[in-house]
Formats: sequence, C-alpha cells, structure tokens
Amino acid sequence: KTNIRFCVLSKATGWGRPSSQIHVEASRKGRWSEGYLSMIRWYAITCWQILVNLGYEYAMRFDDDSFLLSRIDYNLFTILRKTGAKYGFRSVARECDRNFGFFVDKYISQSQ
Repeated sequence: KTNIRFCVLSKATGWGRPSSQIHVEASRKGRWSEGYLSMIRWYAITCWQILVNLGYEYAMRFDDDSFLLSRIDYNLFTILRKTGAKYGFRSVARECDRNFGFFVDKYISQSQ
C-alpha cells in the first residue's frame, strides 16, 4: 500500500515566517528569496512536528536536485524500523561541477 499524503503549506502547517521575523528583509543582495527562507525553516524546524501530528514515524526527503538512480526492491522504512534507526541517508556528492566527477571516475578506472 502506498502511503503518500499531500499537505497544503500554510501558516497552519508551519509554512512561512513566524510573526517575530516578518520585519526581516528577505533578500540580502539577491542571495535568499522568501521561498528559500520558508523552505529552510520548514525543513530545519517545522516539518518534523507536522509529520508527527499526521501520524508518520518516518519521512523521506528528496530535494530538487536529488536522484533515485536505481530500483529499490525493499521497504526502506521497514529496515529503519527493524534496526531502531532514527535517521538514515544516502548521498552521492560531487563537490565540484558535474564534469569533475566523470574525470575522477575515468582516472580511477584507468589507474586500476
């Protein structure tokens, strides 16, 4: 059974700034938009209690630059539950631009 729920992001669900932050200017030299500040607050502070209130034990987050590169033939949340894990992550990070990763992969394969 698929357990997915969409939630309208509003003040009631913790989206947006708290009243104490309304006066703070959103953009400093174009670095942070209002949407970005709201998203950071959502993931850093607000979403966790909202998910608990909705009855979730676990959540999976994909960012706009996340990739699911292969099929997963098992329930990730079952494994988390069985092992008593509170947090899990999988990360492929290429710290430089995307072409640098291909360069490193090619170098490794040629050096073996």
